[in-house]
Amino acid sequence: MSAAAEWLQPLASRVLPLLDTGTYRAAGAFLAHGFAYLPLQTPDAYTIYLRVSDTRAIARWNVHVPTTVLTVAGATALEMYLNPEDAQSGRPQYARTFGAGEFFAAHPGALYATRTTGSTVQVLATTKPVIDRDGPLYGEAYSGFARQARRYLEQASRAQVGASC
Repeated sequence: MSAAAEWLQPLASRVLPLLDTGTYRAAGAFLAHGFAYLPLQTPDAYTIYLRVSDTRAIARWNVHVPTTVLTVAGATALEMYLNPEDAQSGRPQYARTFGAGEFFAAHPGALYATRTTGSTVQVLATTKPVIDRDGPLYGEAYSGFARQARRYLEQASRAQVGASC
């Protein structure tokens, strides 16, 4: 197992019991930045979301507090801009694609844009709740994203267990 992915199987295994796939427990779920954000109820005071790709189009992402993004499945192309003029002209100061088993940190003050594959699932950890939201997510739409996330988390958990033997 590669050093970059050693955390993937344990993370997927720990997140699975926190994921509620029922339509009646979608409290706090929302759409933003090209993702469905599914809040995870953790035993401590951290703010953690499961992010499931909602679009393959490039999406702007405003980061208000330090944030860590751990990619469990799929891939994310990340672009960072230092000022709005660079973002408008499409000249990123940093651009990279992150696949399963890779992670990155995002910091306030920079401008970000992302593009994901349709199978992207990430764990996003931040010091405060995400405040930029496109709209609430509930009912069958929530359940669909939760089922998709569960499927990819289960695959990541099984794949890594088999690779470590």
